Amino acid sequence: MVKFSPFRRMPLTKSQKKMRRSTCNTGLGQFKDDIVILSSAISYLESFRKKDEYENEVNVAG
Repeated sequence: MVKFSPFRRMPLTKSQKKMRRSTCNTGLGQFKDDIVILSSAISYLESFRKKDEYENEVNVAG
């Protein structure tokens, strides 16, 4: 199966796939395979999502 880039309609090359995986692995590596740290990061991101949703509701209502 050929994977496609969301930005282009051309298949990704092997080097592009490797670079994408490398970036993802580097990002995940910052969590040092620690579920507690990863869970904390998720909670942090979710708190900003909730804050943004609240601000959008206030802006629409006000």
